Amino acid sequence: MHQTSSSLENEHLAPDAVQAGRGSMTITMTWTEVIVVFVTLLAMFSPPATLGTAAAFLRYAPPEVHRQLAWEIARNYAIVLLLAIWLGRWLLMFLGISTGALTATGGAALLYQGLPLMTRGAKTPESKVAESE
Repeated sequence: MHQTSSSLENEHLAPDAVQAGRGSMTITMTWTEVIVVFVTLLAMFSPPATLGTAAAFLRYAPPEVHRQLAWEIARNYAIVLLLAIWLGRWLLMFLGISTGALTATGGAALLYQGLPLMTRGAKTPESKVAESE
């Protein structure tokens, strides 16, 4: 029986793995990882956060304008998400930065900015009076 090279390459993948890419830049993820990436990027762009503003501007617009605008926004979000995935991975590879190093750096930056906010605490009215005297 003759096996193609692609079937030989995919033998080591998990049964639920997704493989995308061309040439040396192939990405292999499980469906769980695909969902996590999608939800992460969706949260990062936060379309629900813009609903209030959009509702105020489009209050009197006809339904066909709503529908057309919704499709245009969905298309634009999909384009931005795909560009962030493809160009982001390429940029990290070009700069020689691993995703683990980027995660650690982001965590350190978040700790540096967030720790003072969490440890300051709220001042009571008595402490404000004592400080002013």
